[in-house]
Amino acid sequence: MAEIKNMVWEETPIDVSAEANFIWSIANKLRGSYMPDKYGDVIIPMVVIRRFECTLEPTKQAVVEMYKSNPKYPVKAMCKLSGYDFYNTSEFTLKELCNDADHIAANFKSYIAGFSTNVIDILNELEMTKHIEKMDKDGCIYNVVKAFSELDLYPDTYNSIKMGYIFENLIGRFFQNVDAGQYYTGRDIIKLCVSLLMAEGCDDIFDENKIVTVPHVPDAQWFWEENLNAKKPIIKIGAEIPFTRYFYQYQQPEASEVLAERFSALENSVDDRIRKLFGKA
Repeated sequence: MAEIKNMVWEETPIDVSAEANFIWSIANKLRGSYMPDKYGDVIIPMVVIRRFECTLEPTKQAVVEMYKSNPKYPVKAMCKLSGYDFYNTSEFTLKELCNDADHIAANFKSYIAGFSTNVIDILNELEMTKHIEKMDKDGCIYNVVKAFSELDLYPDTYNSIKMGYIFENLIGRFFQNVDAGQYYTGRDIIKLCVSLLMAEGCDDIFDENKIVTVPHVPDAQWFWEENLNAKKPIIKIGAEIPFTRYFYQYQQPEASEVLAERFSALENSVDDRIRKLFGKA
């Protein structure tokens, strides 16, 4: 069993204000096309795209060449080639898009279509195609793409923890009237989950080949991230469960006629009680 000592929470503040301020400044390029409260609808997906691009860069060429030689190359094998659970088969990059300003919108859509389906699903949820068309129509797409093509979001520069803080900072700025818990599982909840997992009598979870049972909900999105080699070991654990699907039972609404009859009976009952209370016949 792995020896566990001095398991502490990572509470040291991480300053990402400089990085967040620079990304925030890019939003000014949307002025005139988007209202300020809608800047985040473009900036957040663009940060996601640039982060994916920087992450995939070392293996991008190998993936593109494999796809060109065999477009039906298996997804799992392509992920293995990219080194991640996602990839991009397009020859475009954000920087390359800027070399053809006249066709930047169409090429940008082609670039996005080159991502693996799991990334495309994310960008579809963020309505990225709609924003590309709007920025192109309003004449600001080139400046936005160029600014992001120069943004350093490489994993060697920003690990996943620091990148998470950058996202959190940006969401806090762009969506000031939205509770952060709608985007991130609250840290207090994460701490509670880990505390329960690490409670007395649970040390054997680190045993070799130990199986930690996931929630009974079959399509719960389970995640586990750890860094026990850090100066202050970190563990992140959680599960996103589609609550309404498993804990809410739909009931057919009653017909309006039935409700009207019930309200009428209730009204008559109230009237009768008032008359009795005041001694009226």
